[in-house]
Amino acid sequence: MNASLLQGTRNTRDLGVLLPGGAERRLLRSDHLAALTQEDADRLRAWGVGLILDLRRPDEQLRQPTPAFVSARVVEVTVDNTPLFTVRRLDPTFRLAELYLHMLHVHGAVFARAVHLAADSLRRGQGVLFHCSAGKDRTGLLAALILLCAGVPRADVVADYARTRAMLEGAPQMDVATIPPNTDPAFYKALLGCEPEAMETALDELERLGGAARWLQNAGASRADVEFWSSGKI
Repeated sequence: MNASLLQGTRNTRDLGVLLPGGAERRLLRSDHLAALTQEDADRLRAWGVGLILDLRRPDEQLRQPTPAFVSARVVEVTVDNTPLFTVRRLDPTFRLAELYLHMLHVHGAVFARAVHLAADSLRRGQGVLFHCSAGKDRTGLLAALILLCAGVPRADVVADYARTRAMLEGAPQMDVATIPPNTDPAFYKALLGCEPEAMETALDELERLGGAARWLQNAGASRADVEFWSSGKI
């Protein structure tokens, strides 16, 4: 079943149920929250979500702001891929996997911080929701890192990523990818994709770099933050 957990979103899913021991409604991944209803906000409160990690750029946040009536604390953990898009937007040979490799090699410290903030919040008894615009690329990579640290099998990590294609079916293109103007149509089409091969390429690169846990620690996450996800104590 591909139904978002929140009425005002297209791609809110429960990542916690995939963690050791299960952690229903404790860790959520999502697309932007701009269209949340008051009922959605009440639902997040009832689930104990006390922290929202916003992975978007400031311009994305201004265009689709999180409603003020959401009671959870919102922390900006910006993953800005604009430099890559600016350089590659005219190249029809671009493939989505290139974006994921870029994030692994450029934004390690940002993802390490996100993992720390999420683990810290959950340790203090507050649930976490993290999101970008579509809940596909930046959110997809963060979800994969957490699941791998939790010991979730690679096939299940890729399957979770691939679910996004059905979740976003029919979504406006501007909600799936925000990129600079004057972009090659082939580049834009690649950026809108959600092929499992793109995530497989990212996971291959993570393995080459020593695995998700080592990569995160090299990027600044503590051993405690990394091991938390496999502890079964969420």
